[in-house]
Amino acid sequence: APWESFFGSAERMQGLVAMILYAVHFLFCLHIFSDARHQKTFFQLTIGIGAVLSAYAVLQYFNLDPLDLADITDASGRAYATLGHPNFLGQWLIFPVMVIVLSVIPTESAFGGRAEGSRNDKNLGSVGTGLLLFMLLALFTTLNRASILGIGIALVLFFIIKTKISWKKILVGSSILAIM
Repeated sequence: APWESFFGSAERMQGLVAMILYAVHFLFCLHIFSDARHQKTFFQLTIGIGAVLSAYAVLQYFNLDPLDLADITDASGRAYATLGHPNFLGQWLIFPVMVIVLSVIPTESAFGGRAEGSRNDKNLGSVGTGLLLFMLLALFTTLNRASILGIGIALVLFFIIKTKISWKKILVGSSILAIM
């Protein structure tokens, strides 16, 4: 039992060693991402990887899988790209989707005026919107209800809290999406 506490079980490897490594990883990321250039590079890389995974997932969903990974997993018609399971893909796509939303949608600061981190990036404008819709399509091909619900709730809360869109418009849009 002491070894299992230290290293974790063979299936999960979530013992004390893993917790220490998570803490070191957190501190490393805190240091690296204190520089705005590193943050921008990381977010662009995340969006790029999300776009590639989304393209592969959509191809896979329509049985156009170039690598023919169908023998590896039984996903029952659900896209999983190269992540091995549709739920993993759905969970992974949450982050690039929210990065794009925060980059494309102009927001208001709590103190009036535009929020400092929100700069409706001209390089990402219409391309970002297209990528956002494409990643949402890929998310729907996973048929992962938890990720779809999580993104839906996050987007509704984002629009309520951070934008000037009226509550009525958000409620109508949310109701239409819920019915679909």
